[in-house]
Amino acid sequence: MDWSPKGDRLFSIGQTQVHAWEGAPGGGADRHELGSPGLAVASTPDGGALVLTADASVWSIGPDVRSKPIRRWSGQPFTAVLASADVAHDRFAWVSPSGSLRIARPSAGETIDREIKGLTESPSVMAFSPNGAFLAFGTRSATDPLLILDAATGAEVARLPARLALAANGLTWRDDRTLFVGSFNSCSEVQRSADGGWKVVRSIPGCFAAALDCTPEGHVFCAQMRSEEHTSELQSRQ
Repeated sequence: MDWSPKGDRLFSIGQTQVHAWEGAPGGGADRHELGSPGLAVASTPDGGALVLTADASVWSIGPDVRSKPIRRWSGQPFTAVLASADVAHDRFAWVSPSGSLRIARPSAGETIDREIKGLTESPSVMAFSPNGAFLAFGTRSATDPLLILDAATGAEVARLPARLALAANGLTWRDDRTLFVGSFNSCSEVQRSADGGWKVVRSIPGCFAAALDCTPEGHVFCAQMRSEEHTSELQSRQ
């Protein structure tokens, strides 16, 4: 789900529908059928939203959230389990269970299809860097690497050990050079060095990383689990 820039609209996806709330979410939503499972939704500066569906299509909802979505872009047949949107740079990505990757930039008429090799499980988390230069994703296997790709070409930039005890289920970029990826019980911080290389700089135990998020100020939030106390608390790491 995603809030509009003004915070007066909330967009979410459920099965093959997109839901749009104006004002308080409890007031009821406008529901629109897309015909394919929704995988990602991102608000746009005009108060609308873009929705990425499993058939590798991009749907547009205008400022009037009651109007029907318009299919803005679609490519050759494709079946995805994960998608990510970079609205600011008009770039979108989908990945299939087997690791087939599609990156599209509709405004430039560009589509890239690549096969990601060496994965044992299907991808579970994926996100573009804030500047749109990189695309990172992890899989449902703790032994699979964390991959960082060139978002413009799909070429592999780095293949790193995620150092997770369980499958990756949370990923967020703090800035263009730092990202966090984690599982239900641990989190790894990855940084880009001055020479352009990438490395895991630290592991943070006890983090419920499915709750990973980053504020505009660069604070990364996660929920920390204390098993001995059976409690959760919100932690901020800068």
